[in-house]
Amino acid sequence: MSAGREVSRRTFIAGAATAALAANSENSLVRASMTESRPDPQPAKFDQPGNPSRKAHRVYAETEYDHYQQMGERPAQQGSSGDGNSSGTRSGGGGNGSGKPTAPKFSQTVDAVEEFGVDPNGNRPIGEDIDSVPEDTLVVFPGGTFKVSGRTQFRATKAGVVGASYQDKKPPSGDGKNTTTFVAEQGTFAALDFKMDTGLVGGFMLDFTATKALITMNARSSGFMQYRDVVWNGLVDRVGSQANDSKNGDYLCAMQPDEGATSRATRFVMKNNGIPGSKNIGGRNGFWCGESCKGTAQIEDCVVSAVADNGVYGGRAPGDVQIKGGEWVNNEVSHNRYSGKGSFSDGATMVLDADNYNGPTGEYGKWNDEIGTHAIKIERGDNGISKPSGAVLRNAEIQLLSAGPHGFGAGIRVRGSGGALKIENCRITNNVDCASVVAESPGDGYSGYKAPSPHNITITDSLFQGTNAESIVDVSGRENSLVRKTCFKIPGASSSNITGMTIGSGVGFGKQCKSGGLSNPKKVGSGGNLSAANFSAPNASSTGSASTSSGGGSGWAGKLLGGLAVAPLIGIAVIAIPFIFGLLVLGGATFGGLLLFFKKLSS
Repeated sequence: MSAGREVSRRTFIAGAATAALAANSENSLVRASMTESRPDPQPAKFDQPGNPSRKAHRVYAETEYDHYQQMGERPAQQGSSGDGNSSGTRSGGGGNGSGKPTAPKFSQTVDAVEEFGVDPNGNRPIGEDIDSVPEDTLVVFPGGTFKVSGRTQFRATKAGVVGASYQDKKPPSGDGKNTTTFVAEQGTFAALDFKMDTGLVGGFMLDFTATKALITMNARSSGFMQYRDVVWNGLVDRVGSQANDSKNGDYLCAMQPDEGATSRATRFVMKNNGIPGSKNIGGRNGFWCGESCKGTAQIEDCVVSAVADNGVYGGRAPGDVQIKGGEWVNNEVSHNRYSGKGSFSDGATMVLDADNYNGPTGEYGKWNDEIGTHAIKIERGDNGISKPSGAVLRNAEIQLLSAGPHGFGAGIRVRGSGGALKIENCRITNNVDCASVVAESPGDGYSGYKAPSPHNITITDSLFQGTNAESIVDVSGRENSLVRKTCFKIPGASSSNITGMTIGSGVGFGKQCKSGGLSNPKKVGSGGNLSAANFSAPNASSTGSASTSSGGGSGWAGKLLGGLAVAPLIGIAVIAIPFIFGLLVLGGATFGGLLLFFKKLSS
C-alpha cells in the first residue's frame, strides 16, 4: 500500500471515531459513522466515557474503509447536504422520511408506497407488491403500518430498504407519523430477509404484539451491509408445540455474512421479548451468529434485555463476532457468547439482577427460576468448527447483583471447548453465590471438543469487587494463565481465592486493596452510550400486549443513566466548544499535530 493511501486510510479511521464522539454528545448511542472530514488530532477523545477502546473503533472503521476502497467509492456522511446523493431521485418522499441516503451512495431514492403500491395501512402483505429491489436504489417505507407474512426477501448487489426515521440516528420510538412499522397478524410467522453486497437497512419497528405472532430478521451480507435502528416490539409466545424452530430458527435476528463479508447491526433494541424458562421450547436468542456466520458480525450499541435465550449467541460461528458497547440486562443463558481470535466484546454493560427484573413472566416462572445464566460465555459447542483461539473481553462493566432459585453459572465462563481469553480493564461486581470467573479444563464439558491452543486465561488491569470472596477465579488445566495489575477489592479476599492462575505483579487483595485496578476507569461499560430512547422502547407483557414503560427510573438502569450518562454528556458539551474553537485558532500547528497523531495511531 502506498504512503498516500495509508494516510487516507488513517484519516478515515480517525474521522470515524471523531464522528462517534460527536454522536455521543448529542445523547444518542455512539456510532462509528463515516466522514470525509479531517480528524481531530487530539487522542483525548478515546478517554471519554461511553466510547469503547481505540482498538474496537479501529476494527470497525477499517471494515468500512476497506470495503469502500474495493467498491471504488467513498461513503456519504449521514445528514450532510449537497453531497450529490439526490441525483436520479424520482420520489422524494414528501416529508415522510425519504431523503438523501446515508452510506453508501445510491443513484436514486424511491418511496415504497408511490413506486410499488404497498399498502401503508397494513391490510395487504408487502410481498404481494415487492418481489425485488431495484439496483442502486434506496427504497424508503414512509410512516405507516405495513403487513408482513411468510418470508419476504430483498436481494440486490447494491440497495437499501429503510423506514421513515432512518436519518434520525436513533431507534424509532413508535410515536408519531414518522414511524415505519412492519406488523404480523395473530398466529403469523414472518421474516424479513435481506442480502446485498453493499447496502443500508433500518429505521423501522417490528410489531408482533398479536398472540402467537413473530417477526424475525436475516441480516445477510456478501460485502459490507449496515443494519441500523431496528426495534422488536412483542413477546415470543410461539413456544412449546408451536415453536417450529426447525423451520424458523431460534433467533430474533440472524447475522449471516458470507466469508470475507461483514454484517453490522447498530442500535438494535430487543427489550422484554422473551418468556422466562422457554429457552428449550421456542424461546429466542437476540442475535444468532451460527454456522452461516462465515464472515464478520459486528454488533454495536444495542440494547438487549429479557430475551429467553442468549443476548448474542456467537460461540459456534466459523467467522468473527465483534460486540462494541451496548447494554445487556437479564437475558437467559448469557449476554455475550463468542469465541476465538478476532472475536471480542468491548465497552459493554452487562447486568444480572433477579430482584429488579421487571420483564415478562409466564407459566414457567420468573427470570432465573428455571434457566441459569452468565454475563460472558466463551465456547465452541459441539459442531467441531476449528478456529484459532484468542477471544478478548475488554472494558466490560459486569454486575452480578442478585440471583433467582436456579442461580448463575459464573460471571464469566470459559467452557472446555473454548480457547484462550484475555480479560482487560474490566470491572466485575459480584454479590451472589458463584465465582466471578470459571474456566474449565480444555476438552471438558458436554461437547468434549477442545479448541486449538492457546488455552490460557489472562486477567489484567481489572477490578473485582462485591461481597463474594469464596471463589473469585477458578481456572482448571490451562497452562500459562496469569493475573496481573488487578485489584480484588473484596472483604476477606486473598490469593487462596484465585485457583489455577499465576499471580503476577501488581495484584492486590482485600477491602483496602491498593495494588492493581483499572487502567482506564472511564472506558468501562457503555457509559455515555446510553440513550433514554432505548429505555422507553415498548415492553411486551406476558399476554403479548404492548405498553410503554421507562426502565430507567429505578434500580440499576436509573442509577446508570443518572451516574454515567448525564454527567459525561454535560461535561463533553462544556469542554468541546472552547476546545474546537482553540483548534481553529491554532490552525498553523494542526498539520504537525496530525502527523504526531498518525504516528501514535499506528503504534
